[in-house]
Amino acid sequence: MDLNPKSLLIRYWYVILLVIIVLVAFSVRAIPARFNELQALDPFLFYRMSEYALNNNWELPKTDMLRYYPDGINSYDYVTLLPVYIPALSYSALSATGLVNIPYLQFAIIFPAIMGAIAVFLMYFIGKDLFKSRIAGLFAAFFLATVPAFLTRTTAGFFEKEPIAGVFMMLTVLFFIKAFKKNSWKYSCIAGVSFALMSMTWGGAQYIYLLMSGFLGLVFGINLILVVINYLFAGCCIAMIEKLEDFVGLRMIMAYVPMMLIGIMVPQMFPSFSLGSLELTSVPVLISFAVIVVLLVRYGVKRLNLLEEKQIQHVIPGIMVLGVLILLVGSVFSGALSNIIYQLGSYINPTPQAGELGTTIAENMPGGLGEVTGKLSNSMSGQVIPQLNFLSPYFTLWIFMILGCCAMVYEFYKTKNYLYLFPLLWIFSSIWSVFAKVRLTFLVGPAAAVGGAFFFAWLIKKARKDNIAQKLGRVAGRINTTTVLVSIIIALTLVLNFANAYAYCSSLGPSICFPMVDEKGNVKPCLEINADSTYSMDENQPWYQAMDFLSTTGQDNAVLSWWDFGYWFQARGNKPSIADGGNLGEYARRNNEIAEWFTSSTNEWSEYIPWLQKYQVGYILMDYTLIAKFGAITSIASKGQNVLGFMEFRQSNTYQKDNQTIVEFTNNPFVLWVPVNNQGVVTGSIRFMVSQDGKYYNRDYSYINDVCTTNGILHVGDEEPSVAGCVVMSSLGIYYAPEDAKDTIFTNLMFMDGYGLPLEKVFDNTLVKIYKVLY
Repeated sequence: MDLNPKSLLIRYWYVILLVIIVLVAFSVRAIPARFNELQALDPFLFYRMSEYALNNNWELPKTDMLRYYPDGINSYDYVTLLPVYIPALSYSALSATGLVNIPYLQFAIIFPAIMGAIAVFLMYFIGKDLFKSRIAGLFAAFFLATVPAFLTRTTAGFFEKEPIAGVFMMLTVLFFIKAFKKNSWKYSCIAGVSFALMSMTWGGAQYIYLLMSGFLGLVFGINLILVVINYLFAGCCIAMIEKLEDFVGLRMIMAYVPMMLIGIMVPQMFPSFSLGSLELTSVPVLISFAVIVVLLVRYGVKRLNLLEEKQIQHVIPGIMVLGVLILLVGSVFSGALSNIIYQLGSYINPTPQAGELGTTIAENMPGGLGEVTGKLSNSMSGQVIPQLNFLSPYFTLWIFMILGCCAMVYEFYKTKNYLYLFPLLWIFSSIWSVFAKVRLTFLVGPAAAVGGAFFFAWLIKKARKDNIAQKLGRVAGRINTTTVLVSIIIALTLVLNFANAYAYCSSLGPSICFPMVDEKGNVKPCLEINADSTYSMDENQPWYQAMDFLSTTGQDNAVLSWWDFGYWFQARGNKPSIADGGNLGEYARRNNEIAEWFTSSTNEWSEYIPWLQKYQVGYILMDYTLIAKFGAITSIASKGQNVLGFMEFRQSNTYQKDNQTIVEFTNNPFVLWVPVNNQGVVTGSIRFMVSQDGKYYNRDYSYINDVCTTNGILHVGDEEPSVAGCVVMSSLGIYYAPEDAKDTIFTNLMFMDGYGLPLEKVFDNTLVKIYKVLY
């Protein structure tokens, strides 16, 4: 073997580039690890459960009393287990071999970045095998390494389901392609196991079910169209039909059937590990079974010589037409068949999660093309390379994805290779999934990476093969203009997308703490993690101060707040909550109860004492971000009938008018003129106006006569015409509270320090307040 460095470089250049891409993928994903803290909300639950399993002989708490206090829940019934056990088992194995010697929290923080890098590594082989091109594989890996759609949920600290599901998704697609190309049922079985594990990890796997079955459904549909066209115009589609007949033969059966049967049945065999997996009667599973039946029937007819060779092409169209007729006619008499049509409609026309709660969860809301293009752009590259910012819109992945789709359509037309339909459908179905839930932009990342990769592989191949330089002329001797142009495009693409990934990951961090940067630009970690896996929280962080306080109040009573913060209370404050982000079944009713309580009048407090005692509420926590969530709270409380919000004003000027000091607050185009004395106390009615181009216009009702303060609701005048509601004067800012929100429990706790309520304020660092309930 020639070990000459130059020979090795020539032979294994793609290996070197792949290693660099994987290192880049891990490096940018690891940037948020500098905070030593988890991201978002749900990761705190998965980390707490994972750490518990690691330290308790791989058992979870049978009854988790930190959740939905005082009932508690069975963890095995309400926690997806693979995202809990896979990281813990990986840590245990790596620690045993000496490869890892860090506290589990640090491992959990970096674990998603590791999974993301593994997915990028696997993506290389998908691109290479799908298009028979190492260049396509390298570009696919690079795009997946840098695209925000996939970065968001595979960066350090995002200890959730998607990082693990992403790896299983890559394995499923990779071994399905290998199984088809190599006519191997063994590869299909590996794809099936990966598919099953993905389904047992993440509910979004249903869209991969639809991708796999939809791919063959599309091929079947083309078969039907070709048969009809061939019947009308005899002989015009013979070549395409013959290619298709070969495509759906034994080789496709070997690739598809074992994969889907294993992927469907394994989760059914392990129900404890399959929380959220699809049921056998779900539409994606039924469609998968239908595709298997069509493949097997068509193969059986041909194998047993039941029809003449020319008639076999009519088998698939015949089964499709018969199946549609049975479904349509049967739905009139069968509720089960009618439900199938209804479920199909929900995939064709995606709608947000049902109920008022679902419509207030941002990531479960339907998205659109704006979210897709935004997560496939490199709009943040200018933060790193401002000189090239003007070029960033033209070197973005979503453009390359579209160009790649066009190139694939062209190659499909030219080669009649039906495998090109797979990446095309992958791209379309992933974009369509975003219309159901915006969080599913995660699925768009891999599909777009494949589309963009094909474009560049196709472009380079065309530039070499077509020798366009003969027409464009030559530059600098042997270097032709085509080579120069393509090289510039590739260079700008690599630089801008890498810069964007770096800037994007630098913007990510934990929402439970505020990043602190010293004079040199160094970030101070939120947590100090010790070698024994213990940690200390930064005492200067408002939320950690609150968590430290809650941890001293014991576990014999619960903390009440909006459900968003439940996992934080449990993981960082070691304090039970009565609601959290699980929004589980019958327990989700508590969210409605909390919303109704928040929006009730302070005069109704006594009516809620039995309710507070039922859940053994000891403390109530109010966080400054709840102000922005009041609209969601009122929507849930009123079942979507009455959505309210607070209008925030900023001080913009000070005037002297009629021997009074007038402080001006604005929220364009609205203006408040607040008369105050030397001590800053409001001395009269507040004028409410509309300003445009520096001119002020009175409204029909132009005075606000009530002010909400820590001393209660103060009536400061009787000017007319008046606007109902009150102006909130608080340490959190100046707000206008509409009439229906003025005297609510929420407004009192948020801005008025619990004035007049049987509470004791026991903690206040301005951004977070904690009250002790006095029964």
